[in-house]
Amino acid sequence: MLKIGLQALPIAVILFVALPHLPPLWGMPEGKSSETGLSEKITPGDVANLTRSDEKVFTATFKNTVPTMQQRYWRAMVLEQFDGKSWQVGDYRQARKQLLQLRPTTYQSEPAGERFSYQLLAEGNGNAWLYSLGTTVPATSNSASKIVVADDHTIMSRQPVLNRQTFNFNSYPAAPLKITGGQAELQVNLEYPEASNPRTVRWAKGLYQQSGDNTVFANRLMQYFATENFSYTLTPPVMPAAPVDAFLFEARQGFCAHYASAMALAFRAAGIPARLVSGYQGGDLISAKVMNVYQYDAHAWVEASLDGKTWQQFDPTTMVAASRLLYGFQSAFSNQQQDLPLFSRNRAHNVPALAQLYQFADTINYQWNRWVLGFDGATQQDMFTRLLGNTSMERMTLFMLAVVLFIAGLLAFYFVPRPAPRIKSESLRLYQDAQQEIYKVTGIARHNTSARTYARHVSGHINAAACTALDNFVKVFEAIEYQPGDHTKQRQLLRQHFKQLKKSLRHHPAK
Repeated sequence: MLKIGLQALPIAVILFVALPHLPPLWGMPEGKSSETGLSEKITPGDVANLTRSDEKVFTATFKNTVPTMQQRYWRAMVLEQFDGKSWQVGDYRQARKQLLQLRPTTYQSEPAGERFSYQLLAEGNGNAWLYSLGTTVPATSNSASKIVVADDHTIMSRQPVLNRQTFNFNSYPAAPLKITGGQAELQVNLEYPEASNPRTVRWAKGLYQQSGDNTVFANRLMQYFATENFSYTLTPPVMPAAPVDAFLFEARQGFCAHYASAMALAFRAAGIPARLVSGYQGGDLISAKVMNVYQYDAHAWVEASLDGKTWQQFDPTTMVAASRLLYGFQSAFSNQQQDLPLFSRNRAHNVPALAQLYQFADTINYQWNRWVLGFDGATQQDMFTRLLGNTSMERMTLFMLAVVLFIAGLLAFYFVPRPAPRIKSESLRLYQDAQQEIYKVTGIARHNTSARTYARHVSGHINAAACTALDNFVKVFEAIEYQPGDHTKQRQLLRQHFKQLKKSLRHHPAK
């Protein structure tokens, strides 16, 4: 069975790679229950709940350079509508995205600056948003056909990601995020309910008057979080009424969404367009160029427009929890997750042996997902394009014919009988003939015994003359095979002993 399995393996691999990968004929209807992780609406505290989940969100495989921890801001959604408590994707942005879905996307030339090329293997979660590092463009025609790059520089799949899918991107984190919606986009990001957090609004306006400049104001905001005894915690107190006021001036402790929400509102109150960005920060390397990102890496930060032309990134969380950015969430805040199961992934960073075990399992799982489960029809089409140049009917026909002929050749190699190999050495041929003559008389096969052992074994079953001839034959045979030098005379003598043995065996019975 093992031999048959090994013979079938290359044929199975060839068929898997070459045969068309058709989509399923039917599927389960999409529902909200399939959605996990981030949401299009965030209330401070929601992101903290995700830190208790070790569910994998995606795997990124980098072609060359891997971003540093400080560069791993994976943008997922831009939240521009604020009701005083929660941030969500605004009606304006939803309408723009629906419009983009209806028409082909045209991509501008790739920007200058440091580039990260990577393949994103997204887990199925029923959502359409994807994850990117700043300004991002598709790296292949296949990926370009599957995604939409929105006006807010987020990436969406044209269809909800219901199972694992791969996307190839080029990202430029240092490239400016240009404002594409003009004054309408700026105005949307200035709106806020003035009555909901009045202390924050008054404080931000006063701070701006003291600053007199957008950049100075932004720096003072960041310094406020660093100098006013704020702390980073997964279990902040409940702040039901005027939550930003309560956070800034009373509790002064919270998770990333608390800091981002407060800073974005302060920007808007000062007349500077700002918005909340939700996504993931960090990622665990499972090899030199492969990174897993989990739900516990969920994060929120701010984008503000100081110049009215581009969006700049601000992360106030770093002012109170720099280790979150430098070492990742799990390494920095494992002391706040002692109630989690002992062998959970969330606590593996403190147990080296457990961390190595998870890393090994992640590597095996990644290879299976990437090369087997992730090999869909679009990936196969990309492979054919790289191999054949173009996928015209003529080239595909020739390719499939080559595949069929190759498989036929393998089957012929496996199952067509082949003649037994000829023995080139005369001494070995004569010894094999001698065995056959002895077997005809005695019925005793040599199997794997040596020539001398075989001679002793059959000596009791053949006559004396045959025993003498066999003994002489074996001595000469061993001299030819195992002693160096010219064996011309010995080969002649071996032929004589063989003839004598064959003649003696005709006059059986055994002695």
